Amino acid sequence: MSFNLNEIMSKGFYLTAGGGLPANSVNSSHIIDGTIATVDLDDGIITEAKFHPNLQLALGNFSQSLYNLENPGFYGTLRIKNSNTSNTGATMTITVQSEYYDQPNNYTDVVPRLTSTTINKGNHVDITIPISTRLTNTASIFRMYYTLNFGNLSEYSNVNVTVDEISTDINGDFASFSTATTYAVINGGSVEISFEIS
Repeated sequence: MSFNLNEIMSKGFYLTAGGGLPANSVNSSHIIDGTIATVDLDDGIITEAKFHPNLQLALGNFSQSLYNLENPGFYGTLRIKNSNTSNTGATMTITVQSEYYDQPNNYTDVVPRLTSTTINKGNHVDITIPISTRLTNTASIFRMYYTLNFGNLSEYSNVNVTVDEISTDINGDFASFSTATTYAVINGGSVEISFEIS
């Protein structure tokens, strides 16, 4: 039997002077498909970063679903008031939606909660959110887009609400806020936020 050294080397096999294979000289093309067994792998060597992207997404979605079940969001009554104190003609026309950021899928889930409604000074609107469409989790927020007939909007008072931001985005002027996360509040409670126009 004869061996052609050039042919052997062209196949990617290189022998060291001691008869072994040099480092980094074997790749997937040299391994018979389906022959790597569990025993060949060091314990703990496979990390999440090496999982297929589809498996990573499936695990992320499972973790998010579990978090949502363990930390359900608000249902109950949200009251929004126009408590303007300086001008009896000050009105605010609003739409309200709830939002939560789905991290595994990198998108924001938006649920409309109130269509365009105008609130005059001293009046309010109540938004009832049933348990069947409760907010996704305790990290969910409300976003209220508003149009004023004059002036600027500011928070006047609140009950079990935290205002996160009053600003502007590509859709218009908005106030974003979240509810308290105590059991009594998120499970059929009543929360209230009042605004002033100046």
